[in-house]
Amino acid sequence: MKTNQVLLGFLMLVGSTLMAQTSSLSKGVGFSQAFEVSSPYDIHFNYYTYEDFQNVKKLGINTVRLPIFMANMFNENSSEMSPLFFYLLDQYVDMAEEEELNLIITNMSSFDYNTDTTVKDQFINIWTQIAEHYKDRSNKIFYEIANEPGYANIEEWGSIQGEVIESIRAIDNIHTIIVTPAWGGIPHLSDLPEYDDENLIYVFHFYYPFLFTHQGARFVSLGELTGVPFPYDSNQMPEMPASFTGTPYEVDYNNYQTEGTAEYMLDWIDQAVDFMEERNVPIWCGEFGVVGNADADDKVYWYNVLRTGLEEKGISWSMHGYTRYSGPFEYGTYCLFDYDLNIPLVEALGLNTQPQSEFVVEPDTSGFDIYRDYPSPHINTWISSDEGTSHLYCEEDTYDGKFCIYTNDLPIWSYFDFRFEPYRDLSTLIENDSVLEFWIKGDTPGAKLNVRFVDTDTDDPDDHAWRMDHVIDENITSWDGEWHLVQIPLSDFIETGSWDDGVWYDPEDKFDWMAVGNFQITSEFHSFEGMKFWLDNIQITKQVQPETSSVTFQVDMQDKEVSANGVYLNGSFCSWTPSEAIQLTSNGTVYSTTLQLVPGEVVEYKFVNGAADDWAKYEILAGQECAFGSDANRMLAVPVSDVTLNLVCFETCSSCSILNVNNELLNSIEIFPNPVKDKITISGLYEKNSTIKLFRIDGILLMEYFNKSSNSIELDLHNYTSGNYILYIENELNKKYFKIIKE
Repeated sequence: MKTNQVLLGFLMLVGSTLMAQTSSLSKGVGFSQAFEVSSPYDIHFNYYTYEDFQNVKKLGINTVRLPIFMANMFNENSSEMSPLFFYLLDQYVDMAEEEELNLIITNMSSFDYNTDTTVKDQFINIWTQIAEHYKDRSNKIFYEIANEPGYANIEEWGSIQGEVIESIRAIDNIHTIIVTPAWGGIPHLSDLPEYDDENLIYVFHFYYPFLFTHQGARFVSLGELTGVPFPYDSNQMPEMPASFTGTPYEVDYNNYQTEGTAEYMLDWIDQAVDFMEERNVPIWCGEFGVVGNADADDKVYWYNVLRTGLEEKGISWSMHGYTRYSGPFEYGTYCLFDYDLNIPLVEALGLNTQPQSEFVVEPDTSGFDIYRDYPSPHINTWISSDEGTSHLYCEEDTYDGKFCIYTNDLPIWSYFDFRFEPYRDLSTLIENDSVLEFWIKGDTPGAKLNVRFVDTDTDDPDDHAWRMDHVIDENITSWDGEWHLVQIPLSDFIETGSWDDGVWYDPEDKFDWMAVGNFQITSEFHSFEGMKFWLDNIQITKQVQPETSSVTFQVDMQDKEVSANGVYLNGSFCSWTPSEAIQLTSNGTVYSTTLQLVPGEVVEYKFVNGAADDWAKYEILAGQECAFGSDANRMLAVPVSDVTLNLVCFETCSSCSILNVNNELLNSIEIFPNPVKDKITISGLYEKNSTIKLFRIDGILLMEYFNKSSNSIELDLHNYTSGNYILYIENELNKKYFKIIKE
């Protein structure tokens, strides 16, 4: 009789084990953080690529768990889930199906379970829309209803989950549903009701012993405790932090002698197995891991104990992370598949080891994309301000593809940050005259923004994250609501200093093009309140100069008696030949024309009030800041993109509406010595906020300086070659140009 009981028990165990395996889940990883965001516009789609799905398959993994803050995936002020969310999620589903991997769609939302009376309705709304969208996809798609639901009322959660199951089954009878106990804990599995559905898997999470798996983790108030060994070793055990006294962590610390063991872990697995056998249902360990602070060898041992313990009981599993959180990569690395896998840990998990090489940052030689519909792989992107509207998924009139970058109402000193992981070596690209290229559209004349590269901050106390900046304004493009191409040679970026730990450091010529950590788009000069900008196809590439650029010239003849012969434009582009001068088209008092000119060419020009062969009718610009050369002509360095020049009043440098602005402050400015060999002094600024720029004679910006309060400043020009330069000074009242001769 005893023998038969043993045999019967063995058969029951085999039967339950086989049932646990019929789910097809075997070994898994979590593609964390990509969809754990506050809105669809914040999704980090580039965190995981098709190559990641291929790589996990190489490891012998057949399941990807995708956590999603589903409560944040709705259209604004709507009960409908966002089409953008489904568009991006569908691509992950396509990748998983292409590689024949299971994909678990996990509701990671953090609801206020104990006070929000609408939680059940929110769950049902979410899952009916998910089920409707994916009901016809492959059976390798799984629905995980909730992640660690924090219900104090355990029975209430069990009842709500049952109604969610019923709402899904009213739409989709095919896909397996993963049900979870309160808090995802093994002790609460038995608190779940027996659901009337045979296509369920019961999940639990495993983080025992907690002092080991979460040591040093501030998000669970264990930041003060590190060095906890596994298994327990009295000689290595750190002292208990005083802050633990009187808390549950004091109990855990005192019990660690018995809980910091493999036996303790296996006891918990046995409790999960007891539930599996009693209910005759499949179970799955859907989340486990050790934070990076633990000893590397101890971590490997813990993973091996858990993995073998689960697999001996026929329990499938998925570790919490992959390239983020606790994954199979070396802690503190870039998580590159061919370089950074933690091979002892991979072996402990029973996965397929992969050849590894030592990673070395090599110089980029052919350029690369920064943004093209999405940030490129290995670029971590964030926006420094949540004010206004800024995101990476604008579908409104993109230049190319489905998405572009969009921002409006961005506060001053905010930025889009593209962090290169790993950092990039651009030294060869700058030597080969490569350019930063992008398309941009703006709607506010007079606006300007900044683009910059930031290098890495080393351990040297004298080193900082140095910046290389370039201004984007109407000297570069036009803010006319149309797309324009911008190409900026890397060599034209100017080092501007560093903001490091709340301290500003002036430039020291230390920027390292061999270790560029970030690319940023910034509202450096003013807020973007009421301003809109779109950017697309950002890349570093070889300069391809267009044959011509469209340049629109315009002049306001307000308060002028216009000649019956009309208004003309003459200049170097037609060799100042009167018969070749261009007659302008009138629109009220504004006269304009558009010419096709060669980018990079420097042209001089004037407007003519009357017959073009009557030199007495040409503009008189002598003594004005926009006049250049002995003939006092206007000058333009033709940009690589189409541009509409600022509207100017005939015979002046400004529009007619600001002619009466007080110019006294700028007239008092003195610049000496000029000609200059090394340093030049600018005095008479009257402690007014001033922007000071130095241009090459062809219009390329070389230096920019913002003076807040000094009456006099000094600029160092010793690194510049001999020749003529243009110094531009602007304050809140006016602006003025000065010609500088460098000896």
